[in-house]
Amino acid sequence: MNTKLKNDIETLLHLKHELRDDDNQLIAYLFKKQIVGLSLEENKIPEDEYFWEGINYVIALLGAGSLPNTESIRRIRAKLQEDKPSLRGTKYTYRRRFEKDYVKNLNNVMSGVEVADDC
Repeated sequence: MNTKLKNDIETLLHLKHELRDDDNQLIAYLFKKQIVGLSLEENKIPEDEYFWEGINYVIALLGAGSLPNTESIRRIRAKLQEDKPSLRGTKYTYRRRFEKDYVKNLNNVMSGVEVADDC
């Protein structure tokens, strides 16, 4: 687990009680904090007011629930790739190539393990 992210979330939940029941607002706060933090770290704070207006607009949309939930996007992508192999990326092919060998090795290891009677 990302300890820094966990600490940031815990701090926000302590400070802003309205975030306890609103994942969209929580995500918006975290994204804005990350954007500002990266700008400060890289000494590249855009002075263009339109940039910050755009950031604030996107954060407001996210917080209002007007943008798709990131977890929904991930789940839909995974389901589409499961149902339509042509949409799969190279990582899927790479993982599948080694899956059979991994399972075979795991079965070999587990076949030598004795299980207690009381399990």
